[in-house]
Amino acid sequence: MKVFIGADHGGFNLKEDIRGKLEGERHEVIDLGNSTMDEQDDYVDFAQRVARKVAAEPVARGILFCRNGMGMCIVANRYREVRCGIGFNTEATRKGRSDDDINVLSIPADYVTREQALEMVRAFLSEEFSEEEKYLRRIKKAILAKDVTSFEEQLKRVWGEVKRVQFDIIDGKFAPAETVGPEILMNVDTIVEFDAHLMVEKPEGWIEKCAVAGIAGVYGQVEKMEDPVKFIADAQMAGMRAGLAYDIETPLTKLSEYIDDLDGVLLMSVKAGDQGQEFDERVLSKIKEVRKMSKRVKIIIDGGLDEVAIKRCFAAEWSEEMAEEELDRSFLKMEFVVGSHLMSAQNVAEELLKLEHLSH
Repeated sequence: MKVFIGADHGGFNLKEDIRGKLEGERHEVIDLGNSTMDEQDDYVDFAQRVARKVAAEPVARGILFCRNGMGMCIVANRYREVRCGIGFNTEATRKGRSDDDINVLSIPADYVTREQALEMVRAFLSEEFSEEEKYLRRIKKAILAKDVTSFEEQLKRVWGEVKRVQFDIIDGKFAPAETVGPEILMNVDTIVEFDAHLMVEKPEGWIEKCAVAGIAGVYGQVEKMEDPVKFIADAQMAGMRAGLAYDIETPLTKLSEYIDDLDGVLLMSVKAGDQGQEFDERVLSKIKEVRKMSKRVKIIIDGGLDEVAIKRCFAAEWSEEMAEEELDRSFLKMEFVVGSHLMSAQNVAEELLKLEHLSH
């Protein structure tokens, strides 16, 4: 088994002992430090290194060593997909694996012997998660509770500045990344209205979840959608706005068949499901194509947006209107998903105002 280990000066000697034993037992041990005894080092650095690796490799495990085990445990549990527990004794560690599916073990080096630590580590690496329904349910609740905090922190930056927020939902099948589901909104106290962008397999199956969570509009990626008519009808029957979403490389095939029933069309201007990408100008021709089909439907552009990109999108829509000599701004219905751009701004309100003025 691949095992990432890390320790500060308080757990350094115990880490070295355990590492030798694990290597002798044919585990693949990756030591993320500290590599030398340093009384001035900080446990945070090594806990973060191990947590990041475990979060990125679901089948791997992590072991942390510090004086009381608590500080490293707190740091590791800030990472999504990490479930860290403190090793007090062998039976508690075994239960942590079978009942709670912990994937990182934090060992308090000042309070256990070398033999006790080794016994706990062996139990941690050999025990399997039971996967009983009651334990799966409890783990899910714990993960949601952790993510609600970070989600609310982001929302607070835009409260009072925006009336609607797009909530991206990725199931790990449409794209490698995975986000929390719509149920998280039931734990968030806000007057902001939410639209859901469903980057999931069979978006039709997510309508009820979104409706229960109080979502106002749903946009499903057509690439994984089996029945667009059902998706649109079910969403609107549930009292939500309905829209279809197209990845940057997906042609607008058959959109004309549904466009009169849609509240909006979401066009990705980057590859859906990835982050940190640059604006892809291929979306500009799609804007024109959608506007040819309908003067009424709202167009939403998502991905890689800044002031320059937004201006180019407006120009693409306006050029289509002017080509038919019927330019009328009352028809020009376009919205932009600028979450990442806003979150990186020092002054959210000021940046939002600047972007809003681009359409005037």
